[in-house]
Amino acid sequence: MRSATAFYSLVLPEPDAVAELASQIQDVAIEETGGQALPPCPGHPHPLSPHVVDGVAVWECPRDPARHREPILP
Repeated sequence: MRSATAFYSLVLPEPDAVAELASQIQDVAIEETGGQALPPCPGHPHPLSPHVVDGVAVWECPRDPARHREPILP
């Protein structure tokens, strides 16, 4: 995998910065793998989407967030 540069505003709250960085890294990973859904959404063909929910950066199903949601950072 190649290196990539990610950008975010230094004034973003930490969860928003984590979600923004995850989104940018995800874009590069998907491009580098020829369109593989990363991270994969369980039971769906699309990737999970990074969002902030209740102050926590999470990966969640873009079609049905109640179906799958997990923290980006442990």
